[in-house]
Amino acid sequence: MVLTVRSLLILLMVLGGATPGVAGAWLQEKGGGFLSATTTGYRPGEVVEYRSAIYAEYGLLNRLTLGLDINDRAANSGHAFAFARLPLSPPNWRNRFAIELGTGAHHTLGQTAAMHKITLSYGRNVVTGLGPGWIAADAALEYRTGIDQQISKFDLTLGMSADRFVNPLLQIETAHVRDDVLYWTVTPALLLRGKKGMRWLIGVERRSAHPDGFGLKFGFWRDF
Repeated sequence: MVLTVRSLLILLMVLGGATPGVAGAWLQEKGGGFLSATTTGYRPGEVVEYRSAIYAEYGLLNRLTLGLDINDRAANSGHAFAFARLPLSPPNWRNRFAIELGTGAHHTLGQTAAMHKITLSYGRNVVTGLGPGWIAADAALEYRTGIDQQISKFDLTLGMSADRFVNPLLQIETAHVRDDVLYWTVTPALLLRGKKGMRWLIGVERRSAHPDGFGLKFGFWRDF
């Protein structure tokens, strides 16, 4: 496939804009928070490339969670935006729904411009033969100025939360730009329990396109 400069800009923005996959319909309790930091390494050529992400949430009120999403790939592309999450369902419902509004900026190949995002989220705690877990689904519309494109995204996270040292996690992320193909990322991973609410993440990332088909992902999650 031959990429034009415009197509490359869109591709970098779409594939470089994935969150850690921990967003969802659950809100943080007032005064509580969550922090995630991950690094994914790729080797499309002789040099290893990296993509880093920082994701944070804070419960300003019981029904209002504020957050920050920062993502950068070797200074070639990335974004930073703040968001607010509000519930769309009562806190005692088994099926949770929420809306998230975000705004910030993105950069690609030296170009910087504004971005805006709206997300509808669904979440549910489940019980399986492997123990308790959760399902989180996020459908988002993202508009990035500079390329004047609207990106549709759908992300799905399946995770286990049993009281043990290791729990499996599966993240599926998709993105689509009008008149272009569907891009996707699948990341099976393991969460290793640490001290003081820390969980270490180790995973293998499989991407449909640039920069390479596979990557190794490392990071941590922490509740506080």
